[in-house]
Amino acid sequence: MAAPQDATLFGAEALPVLQRACQELAYLRRRGFPLPSALKLVGDRYQLYERQRRALTRATSAAGGEAERAGRRLRGAAPPPAGLWVDGFNVIITLETALKGGVLVSTLDDTIRDLAGIHGAYRTRPLTGRALELLAQDLSQRGWGEVPVRFLLDAPVSNTGRLGALIRARAEAAGLPWEVEVVPDPDQILRAPPEGIVVASGDAPVLDACGPWLDWAGDTIRAALPEAWEAPLVLQAPRRLALPERWESARVLLRAPRLSDASWVYSDYAQDPEVTRYLSWRPHVSPQQTEGYLAEIVSDWDQRRSPWVLERRSDARPLGMLRATQSGPQAELGYVLARAHWGQGYMSEVVLALRELGLASGLQRITALVDVENLGSARVLEKAGFVREGTLRSVCCHPNTSSEARDAYLYAAVRD
Repeated sequence: MAAPQDATLFGAEALPVLQRACQELAYLRRRGFPLPSALKLVGDRYQLYERQRRALTRATSAAGGEAERAGRRLRGAAPPPAGLWVDGFNVIITLETALKGGVLVSTLDDTIRDLAGIHGAYRTRPLTGRALELLAQDLSQRGWGEVPVRFLLDAPVSNTGRLGALIRARAEAAGLPWEVEVVPDPDQILRAPPEGIVVASGDAPVLDACGPWLDWAGDTIRAALPEAWEAPLVLQAPRRLALPERWESARVLLRAPRLSDASWVYSDYAQDPEVTRYLSWRPHVSPQQTEGYLAEIVSDWDQRRSPWVLERRSDARPLGMLRATQSGPQAELGYVLARAHWGQGYMSEVVLALRELGLASGLQRITALVDVENLGSARVLEKAGFVREGTLRSVCCHPNTSSEARDAYLYAAVRD
């Protein structure tokens, strides 16, 4: 049930602050900051209450693999699978929360999660039966009514046996091919299902490891309970930058990389210690190493749509590369320019063009990290309209400069 203060904590006036805080916490978690310290930093900055901080924790994840997970998610009509394995408490408690009028949050995966979770105690209630009815209706509407369903419940949680008995009784009464299994750790089983099995869960650690999955609770809530209280902490954006394979700035064409680019990449900058001084990789030692790098980025370019090769429009001369790694409503920039083309404004021009296109396509925020000594790169971003937001301590690894993690400036451009 919703807490008495939730109308204030998650009301219209509070949401803009919570959304900014959610973006910042997600950014820190993706970069490996421990959750307790990252949550304290963000929560203290915005003076958030404990329940608001819990919501931010539930809405974000540490893996940063939202785009990859989205590629395995089943939405809408899909052929019936060989079976559906269910994270039982995760699905049922989320539905119960929606039925009780409690606060739900949308995550970076666009799944729906409750604030309570499960912490050793659970008791069935009249709404549990209604939740099971809604799940059965959802499967029927998908055409999955005959799909075998395996509910996995946590043995350490109290009253697990009662919930299992209720699921079995409802399934038997309706003639549904559902079974219940009480196990020590459902997550371990859900992370490695056999081929043909779809997993129903909203937990990122499970979704990182399993194959096809669906947000069974979230899909059911959005279809059958449109009045449910979903607090939109995550500002959703396209899962892939809405930029074409080829696009242009005033003087530069940006295109997808080719295997044939390996020769100029190696000769123009990949083996140059000055160009790679503030990059996260060491200079290439052979053309074959560069060929392997190009083969890797070409093989998955259709999925990532990044990086792009910079090519001068006047004579088709390659200049360097630009990448934009998207995660949820944000993207992080990285770029490299051959030394022969430094100081001519090419990179500022391209970064400005990407900023305008990215924010217009639905991104809320574009960021870049710059070593505190890399003044040239900082000038590129400032000319392109990025604002320095602060300094992150010991966040970057630049093996060509130091064996220790280094401080970096955080630059960002945001959509109003």
